[in-house]
Amino acid sequence: MIREKVGPIRDSGGNLCVESEQIGEALNEFFASVFTKERELLVNEILEELGYSLDQIKIEVDVLEILENHED
Repeated sequence: MIREKVGPIRDSGGNLCVESEQIGEALNEFFASVFTKERELLVNEILEELGYSLDQIKIEVDVLEILENHED
């Protein structure tokens, strides 16, 4: 079975999306948020297992960048 059209669906705000463009935007928003959150959770889980936090790594990277730029 082949479907030529998807929808109507509701976006994250609960609005009914009927037009193809609206449906595409709603699906893009949904899948982007799902995969981004999963990846972030996975990264945080791995970092915690290694004894780090994402904030700690960001601070270390920022300090290294400051030191590298200050060496001039």
